[in-house]
Amino acid sequence: MKNTIFQASLMMAFSVFFVMVMNGCAKMSSDYHTPIEIVFYRGLFCLVLLSGWLVYSGRYYLLKTNRPMVHLGRSFVGNVSVCLVFWAYSLMPMASTTTILLTSGVGVTLLSALILQEKVGPWRWGAVALGLIGCLIAANPSGDEFNAYGTMVAVLAMIAASFVAIFLRDMGKTEHPFTTVFYFVLAGVLSTGVYMIFWGTMPHVEVVWPLLGAGAASLAGLFLKTYAFKFAEASVLSPIGYTSLIWSVMFGWMFWDQLPTLPVIVGACLVVGSNMVIVWREAFHARVKSHLKIIEE
Repeated sequence: MKNTIFQASLMMAFSVFFVMVMNGCAKMSSDYHTPIEIVFYRGLFCLVLLSGWLVYSGRYYLLKTNRPMVHLGRSFVGNVSVCLVFWAYSLMPMASTTTILLTSGVGVTLLSALILQEKVGPWRWGAVALGLIGCLIAANPSGDEFNAYGTMVAVLAMIAASFVAIFLRDMGKTEHPFTTVFYFVLAGVLSTGVYMIFWGTMPHVEVVWPLLGAGAASLAGLFLKTYAFKFAEASVLSPIGYTSLIWSVMFGWMFWDQLPTLPVIVGACLVVGSNMVIVWREAFHARVKSHLKIIEE
């Protein structure tokens, strides 16, 4: 059991790394391409690999689903989310953007209460407030370097990511991970492909490798995260997601000579703390439900 949890944790850590590589590659490409173009080329690369594997394995039954409209909704929100994430990273330093995006855990709690009618107690409401304060401090609206435009895009990306999490919570009960990923990628290529027909440009020679890197890293991150959650609970894996702050600081310093300011550091600490409280309370309630079930049986 311990070995399985270790393997899942390792997969989750690599998943976070690859997601940050994807975001870094998207940021590198943003000087030559719009976020929609980057989403298209990233998705096209992923779709080719996924289709190749599907033909090779012959597992066409994975394309069957009884919930096409749910896939459509998840794909729409998911691709809007990715586009906004790439846009946010093109506008602001990686550490600042990552800190705001990490408040999606707070967003999921809010949406769970409003949409799924889940009961949220005082501990988690307190964590929501703490996370929002951390996000506000990180954005530093009173500072000279405040980027109102970039902050707005990052907040919208965080909200969209929260909706994606709500979709995945529901879809994970009935849908195979490959099915969800395939239709998400396919919808992204088709929708952004319309934009590419009229306004798109061919890959610029300076960023061919970053564009390919974004696609490869995206696919690796998606599947590593999917399989990690097969072998360990969210309460174990979720805190590993905060290592994205380490990678964002490192990549920002290595490639753009950007280091996080004091407000970003303080805000990031509050955001991580708020998410940890949420994870702790969800794990607590899961244990209570498990014990009650055992007693009833």
